[in-house]
Amino acid sequence: MGRRTPPSEIPKLNTLAGLPVELLSSITDFLPLNDRICISLCSRRLFAIFNHRTNPARPLGKDKLPVLRRLERDLPKYFVCYICHILHKYDGSEYFGLSGSVYDQEKCPLRCLPKWKEDGFDLELRDQAPIWFHVYRIFYFLHLQLAMRRFYYGEKFGISTEALSYTQVRTHPGPSSCPEITSLFSTDAQICPKTPGLCLRIQHVMFVHGRKSELLLSRQDIESAGEPPQVMFICIHVSRRRHAILLNTVVKAYISGEKAPSSTHTCDICAADSRIEVCEYGSDLALVLTTWINLGPGLTPDDPRWLVHCCSWELNRVTLDPNHRKDSPRVCFENVSPRSLEALRSCNLSYLKDQRYKRVMHQVYWERGVWDLPTKSSWGSYWFMS
Repeated sequence: MGRRTPPSEIPKLNTLAGLPVELLSSITDFLPLNDRICISLCSRRLFAIFNHRTNPARPLGKDKLPVLRRLERDLPKYFVCYICHILHKYDGSEYFGLSGSVYDQEKCPLRCLPKWKEDGFDLELRDQAPIWFHVYRIFYFLHLQLAMRRFYYGEKFGISTEALSYTQVRTHPGPSSCPEITSLFSTDAQICPKTPGLCLRIQHVMFVHGRKSELLLSRQDIESAGEPPQVMFICIHVSRRRHAILLNTVVKAYISGEKAPSSTHTCDICAADSRIEVCEYGSDLALVLTTWINLGPGLTPDDPRWLVHCCSWELNRVTLDPNHRKDSPRVCFENVSPRSLEALRSCNLSYLKDQRYKRVMHQVYWERGVWDLPTKSSWGSYWFMS
């Protein structure tokens, strides 16, 4: 004897699920395949009616993405995986194993995470080889997805911008007159509601003792590419030669006697804003480079605002829409950030003064001379939806 449907589960005739099968079939005959698939997932009855009609033409692989993006809108606990081509469930853990260093990210329960390095799903936050090892931090499109998920759906979903913060210190052997040169990398994030979009503020600091300003000058020869200040990074579209010119202009102004010299630069391709300055900090000296970028709304990795910053040389040559260049990422970020640029610079310099970073940061175990700030590393249950 078959199971009888309880009265509470019987669909009403004035609802979509309660319409006669013939009428439903007539309606869906005018709908594209993606819409028919979405309707079939609304209830058990609709699935039973339409499953056989969509099975023969059911999309596979990347062809599933339009349907998955439609479903993602109504399922805020899930996000589209552009690697597996399914919906993954994010359990709400704040850090999800994605924050912190590369080592922390290896603990992430997302089994496909290593593959996000491919096909333009990771972001270039540092210069390319031979100094790729300077920053143990990778930013994936997944970070952008989950951060914007919180903006679109509220605090119960996605990750906070605080989870995207990262700070790392690296020491570099110097000449006998200056035994050690120290560099710092930090990144923090804010969502700019006007655009909307996720903006990053990336700061590099080169710190020398005793105000030895000549050590701040960039060297353009490839043999010294792994030495500071070559480890500082404006954006992927600025050549190493142009990079050295921009930095050295400010450093030479300081050497010539100008107090607290600074300059700004905006990339013609990706619209990244940057500020270069030389700061005296007690008896020491620092070259500070701050860059602001806008990664866009995180709706699709095909968005030029994401592609223009990604690691792939072929993809990052896209052209931004003029409307996307109107708002300065620096202005957007600083208007909503609770911490000013001055406060960030002061905080980062305080880590370097008297090697304070050794007391408040963790040393990266596989690399001598590298420290990073400890971050939370908690996650809960994780499963997949196919």
